[in-house]
Amino acid sequence: MISPESAAKRILRDLSITTVDDLQYLEEIAYSRGALVQYARLTGAEARISIVGDKAVITIADSISNRHRQRFNIAHELGHFELHRRRRPRSSCTSADLGSWSDKETSRDPEREANTFAAALLLPEAFFAALCDEADPSLDRVSELAARFNVSLTATALRYIHFSPEPCVVILSEGDRATWAIPNAAFRELGVYIESRVRLDSSSLAHRAFQKKNSRVVGKVRLDTWAAPGQYDPDALVREESWYSEDFGSVLTLLWANEDIYDDDLWEL
Repeated sequence: MISPESAAKRILRDLSITTVDDLQYLEEIAYSRGALVQYARLTGAEARISIVGDKAVITIADSISNRHRQRFNIAHELGHFELHRRRRPRSSCTSADLGSWSDKETSRDPEREANTFAAALLLPEAFFAALCDEADPSLDRVSELAARFNVSLTATALRYIHFSPEPCVVILSEGDRATWAIPNAAFRELGVYIESRVRLDSSSLAHRAFQKKNSRVVGKVRLDTWAAPGQYDPDALVREESWYSEDFGSVLTLLWANEDIYDDDLWEL
């Protein structure tokens, strides 16, 4: 079975898409693949796809006014069409499905695959990766790229750290609890595990962002504010940026290990 990334690259190649401007015609891209996009009332879902043979109708809930979100939902459903048409001729996707991200490379969850496809289609490696090769990762830069590519902040942040050479983690928190945490390859090499599905530490900036609401908080925090116990310096610091979204009632966090975190005495034991 073709991978989500390869499927997205195939479409970009077949349609000779080489610029950001080309990607703005997403409905036309879907139509060229055999999928008609429409907007209508949906109950209990943000998006839906109905497939018959090599044709499909993608329906986006007309209650969604955010264009970034609309585009991601279209690309997500197109991912189902390209990857799952034989085993899922009809699919209704909720906000939870569209927010289904995982750092497990072996995961074959169809929602995660559709999200991976959407990110690869909307933020193509060919002309997005070079924009992430920076010494100072930041959510300001992610926000700038999200606006440029007309994609949601969360999807852009995850794609950004995927290509960043700096050790970074993106975390989404809801209800003052970390829902998921996804590190990039450089951070995984540190051997540090960032805890998720736990209540936020009161010393984290994400917790402060929840308390203040509608705020952007930046600073340095102890690594153990976020990380499980491990062989790192107990006093190690990481740079944290946490942005609160009033629309979603959630906080998006970027952690960057921008200094040495190891405890040399522990490694000598």
